[in-house]
Amino acid sequence: RAAYNLIAMLSVWICISSSEQAYRWGLFDVNLIPHSVRTEVCDCASPPCAVGLLNGLSSLGKASFVFLLDFYFTRGFAYNLRKEKQSMQNVITAAEWIAHCLSRFDLTSAEAAITT
Repeated sequence: RAAYNLIAMLSVWICISSSEQAYRWGLFDVNLIPHSVRTEVCDCASPPCAVGLLNGLSSLGKASFVFLLDFYFTRGFAYNLRKEKQSMQNVITAAEWIAHCLSRFDLTSAEAAITT
């Protein structure tokens, strides 16, 4: 599934970004962020500054937690929305059948459709 592949790729990116934040192995030095923004964020000689292993792991845990929690809630919402859509489709089908029976003045069929 595409969603699980996307989750795997984003999880790998979160790990790579957190390791760069902790050890500064050169990914942030690609100059994707303008120099003026980088110097406002931290005040070391060569920003962005390394934050250390504990802060890097903390950042990894927080980012992973937010990402996976968001996925869990979004997935639950989508599942419940599909379930509600199917329920509404069943109600519409029943209403169509009842309207059809009533248009033919077939009250017994309409009553049977309502009770079942």
